[in-house]
Amino acid sequence: MAVRGSILGLLLILTVGSPAFGKNLGGRVGFGMNFLNFSQAAALSLKYFHDPTISSNFLFGFNTQKDEFIIGGRLARNVIMEENMNLFLAVAGMFETQRGTTMDMGVEFQGLLGAEFFLAGLPNLAFQFDVGVSLRTIGGTGFRSIGGGFAGGAIHYYF
Repeated sequence: MAVRGSILGLLLILTVGSPAFGKNLGGRVGFGMNFLNFSQAAALSLKYFHDPTISSNFLFGFNTQKDEFIIGGRLARNVIMEENMNLFLAVAGMFETQRGTTMDMGVEFQGLLGAEFFLAGLPNLAFQFDVGVSLRTIGGTGFRSIGGGFAGGAIHYYF
């Protein structure tokens, strides 16, 4: 019985997170690139932490050679905060254009799980990856999985 209580307590601590032990980015702004996946244009990213656990992103990307355009936003909450890594849950919404045989426009909504890593000697540089699912309305409506390594990631420098 005591083992169950200990496991439940440990799971509760892991799910809630503790900002005292994590990388505190409250009030900081990060600028960088967000790599949505290999078939879309990368987006410039401006990320702001409202407090140590809640952040919002503004994304803007384009590729004039392929007539692609992306503008959107992301809201994330850190759920586990460690010394050099923050694990987060996020939702995102984007307006996109894409040229195939015709010019297609649509929206994409995402639900994501991700991690942001900080190297020990570079406390302001963060590498991020995320995975999840999306609902996309370009060229027909469909669900898909997203992410997969660095293709669903970002690099930010925090000021």
